[in-house]
Amino acid sequence: MSHPSHRKNYFRQGVLPILVAAALWAVGYYLRKSLLKSVPPLVLIFLISTIVAVFIFLVYRLDAKHLWDRFKAHKYKLIGLSLSGAFVGSTLMLIGLDHLDLGVATLLEKLQPLFTLGMAAVFLNEKLAWKLVPYGVLAVIASYFISVPHPFDGEILKADFVGIAAIAGAAFCWGISSVLGRFLVKAKVFSAELAFMRFAVAAVVALPCMFLVQGPALSLHFTPTAWLMIFVAAMGCTGYGYVLYYNGLKWVDAPTAGFLELVTPAVSLFLGIVFLQERLSLSQWMAVPVMLFSVYRITAARPAPPPVKETS
Repeated sequence: MSHPSHRKNYFRQGVLPILVAAALWAVGYYLRKSLLKSVPPLVLIFLISTIVAVFIFLVYRLDAKHLWDRFKAHKYKLIGLSLSGAFVGSTLMLIGLDHLDLGVATLLEKLQPLFTLGMAAVFLNEKLAWKLVPYGVLAVIASYFISVPHPFDGEILKADFVGIAAIAGAAFCWGISSVLGRFLVKAKVFSAELAFMRFAVAAVVALPCMFLVQGPALSLHFTPTAWLMIFVAAMGCTGYGYVLYYNGLKWVDAPTAGFLELVTPAVSLFLGIVFLQERLSLSQWMAVPVMLFSVYRITAARPAPPPVKETS
């Protein structure tokens, strides 16, 4: 029987930080969707990536020379990690958020473990747990019912295929990013270093793309409210959420963390209903628990997360 003080620490230092991180990620999606009304996607990617990279560098007190040595040793995998995860994947997610309801987009994004599972089996020679395949099939079927509000009324042709394809593409890209991250973890690259280089490289790539796409129309003259939302989304929801999550993982195992992460789509659904007047049909509501249960069963079987570099 565990000691009461241990149970208290387990909740305060393990469960609670991951719950807060998952809720912050949902708020981050809500802020991004709201910002897309006034901030172009590439500009948003550049600003958030830059702020998050600086935040992680300062919080974890990373050494610049050591980071450069790490980058030179693993530059192709790190560039691939950044392009798939923080640049292309995030850009596609923004497109999806712009086309779909907040709750639907964040639910469909949870298909990412399916891509990770398949690619890890192919590229990392990880044993594919065939017992998880039915859950993957169930998650895909549920995602159809979530994507189409009235699937039995011929509304499949009215579905926003651009938004659905963008979210699927984002989940696929994040699956690639996860596989590359596992390669780098095996090379003893710490999670804080991975996160910094992921966002730093994304900011470097996004900068010229931002000028190329926006051209003379490029402007950073946003309202004070928009700037506040950008900093909250970057530092509070992404940066601080990341710190809380990896601190919590020191106490919580992967299956428990996978369950707690389901708070993200739950909070997103709440925010969409309350603040964006979004509504789900009966078939969508019925598909939500099926989708979340299937994804949980898959994420609970994932390997342990990468180690966090300790700081004094």
